[in-house]
Amino acid sequence: MRKSILIIIATFLLSVILIPKHATAQNYSSNSVYVELLGNGFFYSINYDHRFTNHFGGRMGFMIIEGQSEQSTDDQISFAILPVMANYLVGSGSHRLELGAGLQFVLAGGTLENYGSFSGGGIGGVTTTFGYRYQPVDGGFLFRIGATPFYSDGRPQLSGGLSLGYAF
Repeated sequence: MRKSILIIIATFLLSVILIPKHATAQNYSSNSVYVELLGNGFFYSINYDHRFTNHFGGRMGFMIIEGQSEQSTDDQISFAILPVMANYLVGSGSHRLELGAGLQFVLAGGTLENYGSFSGGGIGGVTTTFGYRYQPVDGGFLFRIGATPFYSDGRPQLSGGLSLGYAF
């Protein structure tokens, strides 16, 4: 599973690097970084977004939580979620409707006193975004808010997210 996640990350990064400059968004900031509270990473996520055109883009983020059991100091758990999504911006200018869909990859590992070490990962589910995005055409402060439904085991779960960041 880790190999699959590394391949997805490498493919995303290579596509950003290899797409010719004239094919990327013109008159619209091509890159942004932001922190999303709740949303597609559950509790929080740190994200990189690249606009391939003025309307179509891709995003990759991560959330990591580490903890220790209250019953035993030997119990250590690490949990990561990596949302990888494609998104489409409807409209023009700085104020847009954002529609997105992608996968949430989940990694977990640690040591439990009674069970020993463990690690694993897989696809946690499908995640989507339906929301408002404020991103100035020439870059600067970025704001996002919206619904972020998540689908796992055939059951939808509704959540929402708020993002603050910077476009360049």
